[in-house]
Amino acid sequence: MKRWKHLFEIVIKEETLKQALFDVAVSKKKKERFYKKPSIADKYLENSDKVIANIKRNLNEKTYKVTTKKSFQRRERGKLRTITPPSFYDSIIYHATIISLMPYFEKKFYYYSLGSIPGKGPWVGLNSIKSNLKDDRKHTKYCLQIDVRKFYDSIDRKLLIEKLKRTIKDQDMIWLLDVIINGQPGKGLPLGAYTSGWFANFFLDEIDHFIKQELKVKYYYRYVDDMVLFGPNKKKLHKIRIALDEKLKDLNLEMKGNWQVYKINSRRVDFLGFRTGRNNRIDRKRNMVEFARYTKRHGRKPTPAQASSIESRRGRCRKFDSYTFLKSRIEPYTSRSYNRRVLRYDAKRNNERKRLTFG
Repeated sequence: MKRWKHLFEIVIKEETLKQALFDVAVSKKKKERFYKKPSIADKYLENSDKVIANIKRNLNEKTYKVTTKKSFQRRERGKLRTITPPSFYDSIIYHATIISLMPYFEKKFYYYSLGSIPGKGPWVGLNSIKSNLKDDRKHTKYCLQIDVRKFYDSIDRKLLIEKLKRTIKDQDMIWLLDVIINGQPGKGLPLGAYTSGWFANFFLDEIDHFIKQELKVKYYYRYVDDMVLFGPNKKKLHKIRIALDEKLKDLNLEMKGNWQVYKINSRRVDFLGFRTGRNNRIDRKRNMVEFARYTKRHGRKPTPAQASSIESRRGRCRKFDSYTFLKSRIEPYTSRSYNRRVLRYDAKRNNERKRLTFG
């Protein structure tokens, strides 16, 4: 196996750190939907030379330590998740680390590993699933869906670093990765850190190759820890599930007890936010109900934030069979032309504020 070398040199390059600083600043600004006063991202951009020089010094002298921030809890789709956001300074180093590793990760990862990888969003998987269900009925007769129990918290840090050491031949880079992984609070990998998604995919890459090369599964998709496998009969999928359960235990991971094996003709595949069948794709019921209620409540005279939300969700509806839903539940309560006027006016006002603030 060819090992990766000279990665730390890429991390501390001025071009890499500048790109990382810019990427972090852009990601922070994207969260600000509407105009605000100069933020921490603006301050870092104004002093970029000093920040980059300080990062290079800390990394070269091996004095860098992760700055722990207070965690908070957020409920997502009925699950209470603990989020540990990194500091702006740490985020720059995380991005620089992934910039150096990304070309190697992308070559190594399974093509339909869809989480955290640029250009590999949900639509790559959804379109492939829809095409395979329509064109190959024999090998997509049944579906196996599994999930890993408390995946990010369950990742063994020691095992992850050992796997990285077997792949990377660069002691300085191993030092940096060890600081990033073990410097985080709690156990496993924290939600909120840019590196976590990439390390999680790297940790499960062994599972991907096991499924494709040893279990010989023709159609397999993974989004972080959610896995979907298709097969010609139930018996074969149950054998695959048992083998996969044993393989996960080798990585100190546990399969959730809510795994399912079902016939495609009896129900759609609920994966990546949509329910996909052989001939159509529809949104999850709870998403459509929430959108309809939100539009009925705010659609007639929306604020800029509400107009933006409605039009964003309307755009999502174009991705599935939604004509009847839009006609009956959305369009009677909102006007696209009015929403666009609200957003245009707000954009002009924000641009004027920026001009007056920054000159």
